[in-house]
Amino acid sequence: MNQVPFSIENFSLFRGDPLFRLMRALRLGHPLKGLGVRSALALCALTWLPLLALSLAQGLAFGNGVQIPFLFDFAASVRFLLALPLMIMVERLVDIRISGVLKHLVQSGLVADDALSTLQSIAGTAQRLCNSVLGEVAGLALVVFGVIYLRIEISGSLTSWQFLPDSPGSSRTLAGWWYILVSIPVFQFLFYRWIWRYLIWTWMLWRISRLDLRLIPTHPDRAAGLSIIGLAQLGFAILAVALSSVISAAYAQDFLLGTTTIGEAEVTVVGYVILMLAIFLTPPCFFTGVLFRVQLIGLRDYGALANRYTLDFHRKWIEGKAPAGEPLVGSADIQSLADLANSYAVIRTILYAPLDPGTVLLPIVACIVLPLLPATLTAVPIHQIAHEIITRLL
Repeated sequence: MNQVPFSIENFSLFRGDPLFRLMRALRLGHPLKGLGVRSALALCALTWLPLLALSLAQGLAFGNGVQIPFLFDFAASVRFLLALPLMIMVERLVDIRISGVLKHLVQSGLVADDALSTLQSIAGTAQRLCNSVLGEVAGLALVVFGVIYLRIEISGSLTSWQFLPDSPGSSRTLAGWWYILVSIPVFQFLFYRWIWRYLIWTWMLWRISRLDLRLIPTHPDRAAGLSIIGLAQLGFAILAVALSSVISAAYAQDFLLGTTTIGEAEVTVVGYVILMLAIFLTPPCFFTGVLFRVQLIGLRDYGALANRYTLDFHRKWIEGKAPAGEPLVGSADIQSLADLANSYAVIRTILYAPLDPGTVLLPIVACIVLPLLPATLTAVPIHQIAHEIITRLL
């Protein structure tokens, strides 16, 4: 069977790996769209529904039998009903944006002709890494290691649905075994799968930043034509909604149970936010040096052009050397001078990374921070926050 040659047009981070092939065989994945709603629902059913059924069977889904019944374990429900499907359904969005980046680099002429073959090689290598069994095996190995050696429980010293009430911390319930042998491994595998692909994307941006790029300093996106990279990065940042939601749910539960105070959690949460910002903002910064050089060259070249033009303008209209009968009002010279000034202003405000503050940077921060707010409101009621703000202001 002849293999279809690789093309940037059909590049995908997800359509082709072993998990996708398995889901497609089970009729849960689309050959062109990848995994989607059906795959997300199937994995939710696999990870959460058995926990509910087994907890109900043993009387641990609700009530006072344990301190943390299953339906009151916010972290578990958010992990399997929100974070897990979000990790599945955001794949298509990320795929569309990354393929759009590669097509834009080729079709817009940003990559020089003699560097197109290198770009093709970068994309081909990334595609092989995404589809390789190596990444899946590494993820499975980490999952197995976690199941065997890292059996850390979220509930700590409190009794929960994961253990029998008469022997907390020693004898697992049926739901507890399903949780540690099926539900958590599935979630961890998807998480490691995303880490692998994000590392590949990061490597791609690093290699692309070193290509011969035809960057125009006067491009209106203020990133010399590279703003599409920031928009692709925003697709990855949506994953932060999933991660932040799980952390928020876990802390909200701890705050309600009184096992943690907001003061104790503050350092960890701030560290998490800083780490997430570093992870999601660093790859686009590979282009910082390139954009800085583009700005310097643009200021030099357009500064020289502006000097010649304004000198001729001054001689013509200020020193009175304009041709006889040529009126100043309506002259194209005025509009050209304004256009030149606008071009120079664009160069002066070039971003040093393709991260537009309004359309990319602020949404990334929001994806990381906003899901953490419910936990904060659980620890500190909103009326108390409002009272404190009013007191400080007045």
